[in-house]
Amino acid sequence: MGTPSSRSGAAIVESWSNESMEWMNMLRSDIRMLSEKNAELQKTKEKLQIAEQEKGRAQEQHALLVKSTRTNRPVLPDESVNPRLAKILTEVAVGKEVIVVLVYSNVKSMLEMWLTNVKRVGYTKLSDLCNENGVFAYKRDPDETERVLAAWLQCPFDHLYRDSDVEVMSDGHNSMTAYGYNDAYSSGFFYIRPTIPAIDLLDRVANRLTQEPNALDQAVLNEELAFPSHPEYIGLYASRRVMDFFLFMNSKIIRKDSNLKKLKLVAVHINYHPDELYRMKEVVEYYVYSKQDALYAFPDG
Repeated sequence: MGTPSSRSGAAIVESWSNESMEWMNMLRSDIRMLSEKNAELQKTKEKLQIAEQEKGRAQEQHALLVKSTRTNRPVLPDESVNPRLAKILTEVAVGKEVIVVLVYSNVKSMLEMWLTNVKRVGYTKLSDLCNENGVFAYKRDPDETERVLAAWLQCPFDHLYRDSDVEVMSDGHNSMTAYGYNDAYSSGFFYIRPTIPAIDLLDRVANRLTQEPNALDQAVLNEELAFPSHPEYIGLYASRRVMDFFLFMNSKIIRKDSNLKKLKLVAVHINYHPDELYRMKEVVEYYVYSKQDALYAFPDG
């Protein structure tokens, strides 16, 4: 039998133990409640993630739907039409895309400059000169060619939308003339997808230029892209996009403007002025090598 002091001590210990158990039970209850709430929050988070994914898929489907309304389905190539060309295209195509440049045989200096810029922007994959520079060429028989008048400053493949049958450079010099006129499409540089309207466009332009010796290729291109159907004509209805005229610039826009120096251009089409080779050199000097007075020799008009 213990003494009063020992019994008092035991009572204190027993009382502390009971309070401790109650406190532990409350703590366990709080932990269980927090765990349940955390599980509910986790389920809510998963539902939100699923909802965001579904929203993203819906947006992608909507974008594809919008694109499909503007762009026709691509056609499959028939390699039997021109096996030699098909073999070259298979070797050099990047993502089933190639850049075709038409040149005269008497513009070797301009072609050399063009090749230099092609290599500089990282696209090396037209004639002996092309092969000597590691660039594949397909020479038509007979050799019917055009001139090359465009200086490349960046790889154009990285700046295409690919949401239309045809993406065309513009001869316009502001938003109105570049995007608001139906006669400003430039034949100097354009991108076409392998669709029926795009192929039909090339066939129509080629046929008209053959039948109309005095016709201008750019005028014919604009007419075939713009003319609607009427009683004597069936329109083309190809979807069209005009390239950003501050990225794909023409020589009319190039002026002694310091703000233009800040732009990182993709290509410059020397289409408004004579002495194209000299102007191409100066454009490269100005935009690539930062020669500040390179364009000063050009008249403002």
